[in-house]
Amino acid sequence: MKKALVSHVDLDGLGPIVLEILYRKLLGFDKVFNIDYGWEEDHELITELSQFNEIVFADMCCSEMQYSWWKTTGIRVWVFDHHETAKPLTGMPDCVVDMERCGTKIFFDGYVKPLIGRYRPIVDDFIDLINVYDLWRFEDPLWGKALDLNRVMYKYAAWNAEKFTDKHDRFIISILRRLENDAEFKFTPTELRYIEEAKEKEEDAFQRAKETLKIRRDHWGRKFGVFLAWGKISISASRLLYDTDENFDYVIAVQDYRDEFGKLSVRSRRGGDFYCTDLGIFGGHIEASGGQITPEQAKTFYEDDCLCFKYKREMKNEQDLFMRMENKTR
Repeated sequence: MKKALVSHVDLDGLGPIVLEILYRKLLGFDKVFNIDYGWEEDHELITELSQFNEIVFADMCCSEMQYSWWKTTGIRVWVFDHHETAKPLTGMPDCVVDMERCGTKIFFDGYVKPLIGRYRPIVDDFIDLINVYDLWRFEDPLWGKALDLNRVMYKYAAWNAEKFTDKHDRFIISILRRLENDAEFKFTPTELRYIEEAKEKEEDAFQRAKETLKIRRDHWGRKFGVFLAWGKISISASRLLYDTDENFDYVIAVQDYRDEFGKLSVRSRRGGDFYCTDLGIFGGHIEASGGQITPEQAKTFYEDDCLCFKYKREMKNEQDLFMRMENKTR
């Protein structure tokens, strides 16, 4: 029987990869795929996945239609996810959709634990840090350490590598060494230095976010901010939402780093009544989503202070993105 593991391309997507390597003999996956939103448009990938007898999604899901089609062909499909896009699969066989746990934790609890039996307590420590970071639980006592873990991941990354696992190979190895040998999760002296360097870059990114910030209201009266970002988006967005007096309903980052121009991120307040996934082409979490438009569309959106994104329910097609507002700011 051939088994495939499919995960996302962030810290929560790396968690299942670490667990797959750590318990490879017990889990028995033949291949690991790291994918991003919109992957079902990749027909070659669909064809390749269809060659497996069992497909396990962790921190990622497939559509209800794709799930049903695979099931009719005899492929067993597991889904362990917490994104809004996974909700239609709630209650389906072998699907666990839980908005209160990150993908890594759902996958570990529902798939890994039953197969491995006993395990070292440090594994729980590692998963708890991912859970706190990915759910953006900054009120949790582990928040600072969880944020530092993400900082270390980014610092270790080889960003010129093409494959996701190659980019994060150094980080994966360092985590595996800890999980196999240490009693508790601690950062090395080198990583502590990386963390301080990351904090300096985050401050630079936040200052640039403030310098490039444009304040608008959408056609439903919601106040939002638009800023340029070369990185550190989550940190900059969080500080704009919580550390300023603007009281934004949401903020949108327009990435302008290298070939990323056209990639957007939207963040909203935790516990608020605005869902990022209701907006335009954005997908992911209700408080943190991403989307892709053309560089030309991104440039127009950022430069034209009268533009806001339409909500999904208002869009006639994927190109029907923007609404023009006369009351353009504040």
